[in-house]
Amino acid sequence: MTAVIVTQGLLDLLRERRFAHAAWRGDRLKVGERISVPEDCRLEPHAQMFFGYLLPASMGAFTYSHSQLDGRLEIGRYGSIGSGVTWIGDPHPLDWASTSPFSYGAGPLQGVMTYFRDHVRGDAANQWTFSPPDQRIRLGHDVWIGDQASIGPGVSIGDGAVIGARSLILEDVPPYAVMVGAPARVLRMRFPEALVERLRALAWWRYGPDLLVELPVPQPERFIEALEARIAAGGVQPFAPQPITHDEILAVAEPMR
Repeated sequence: MTAVIVTQGLLDLLRERRFAHAAWRGDRLKVGERISVPEDCRLEPHAQMFFGYLLPASMGAFTYSHSQLDGRLEIGRYGSIGSGVTWIGDPHPLDWASTSPFSYGAGPLQGVMTYFRDHVRGDAANQWTFSPPDQRIRLGHDVWIGDQASIGPGVSIGDGAVIGARSLILEDVPPYAVMVGAPARVLRMRFPEALVERLRALAWWRYGPDLLVELPVPQPERFIEALEARIAAGGVQPFAPQPITHDEILAVAEPMR
């Protein structure tokens, strides 16, 4: 994760490449503010981050978020993230003598580090290595996350899934499942299995809203048939923009001093 200072050049880059950071119009980020950029950051044009200063690892076109994002997040297209959503932090070692990171991850803990410097030496901290499993949080395409939901580390949420407000997600979520509760359970599936398979095979999120809005979106089966027919007829191209990368952002932002 790289912390940088917002410059006019960065605001211009985001505007030119159509990455929105304010609802409706204008700029939310201001020159002189600090943002954090993951090293593998890839932001597709027409993605929309309406809150916070942490960029995700990736964010697909036409997704919007009203919540603080996280550098572990890989987000697909056409997603809807409500307000107050939290991304649960890294796990601690439950089977060690202590779950405290004093022995393996004290670097950010100023109180622990000053103790080591005052009483022993600074490099005496972090004697042990704790390697938790993959902490990436993966959101598929067309995922809707309700207000104040909490999503655990390492979780994958399948395409088309819906996470109810204030739900707690600690395990992977199947595609097109509607999840509620804390911890969450499957309330129901949005569609029958055969229809889910057709939607996922079609991968309609490859296309721009200019094409999709002309199709019968309120009627999923007719929507599938209509898009399949348009694809078969030819002349329909997937939307494949060049994402904004970590290096492009750093090239126009001001480094932290």
